[in-house]
Amino acid sequence: MPGDSEKQCLYCRAMSRQSETHCTQCGMPLPDSLHTGQTRRQQYFWLSFTAISLFCLIMVFWLPR
Repeated sequence: MPGDSEKQCLYCRAMSRQSETHCTQCGMPLPDSLHTGQTRRQQYFWLSFTAISLFCLIMVFWLPR
């Protein structure tokens, strides 16, 4: 687990200082925050969950019995 002052490269798993923008091993851009992807996935999940739930609720009343 990286320390507070280090970031881990998503490609080669090398550790770099927090102030670095690119990996010193492979040169790929380092993530700005590890929580950005997590938050985006959670937003997508809740949006999808809500849309599917709403669709199912509408179909319960719309379809003939």
